Amino acid sequence: MLTIHARQMRVLAEVKLQIFEDRLTLALQTIEPARSAAVGEAGVRAIARKAFEEGGEVGIESERDIATFALLLLRNPEETAQEIASGWGRKTWRNTSMPPDLRLELLTARVKRQPGD
Repeated sequence: MLTIHARQMRVLAEVKLQIFEDRLTLALQTIEPARSAAVGEAGVRAIARKAFEEGGEVGIESERDIATFALLLLRNPEETAQEIASGWGRKTWRNTSMPPDLRLELLTARVKRQPGD
């Protein structure tokens, strides 16, 4: 019988996260080359990691939903942060009984209403 220890699981999880982060970074650079170039590869990686970590805190766990959140953070970082921190964000963004894709659609719609978009 094969036994995997907790330490080994943590290492495997970190490797899996790194692979996902690499794929997401490449996807963001492909979809938004100008914005990606403006923040640099390290900035794009930081956005990918932030989407994974902050999304996970509110139940956004699928790769597709995390990628959608990362793209929103890359395109509109200030507006996205403002909406999440607002009263709306506290009530809706953090409402884990609401499906993640719906929360992302609502967040995207709110951010797009912002002036300058």
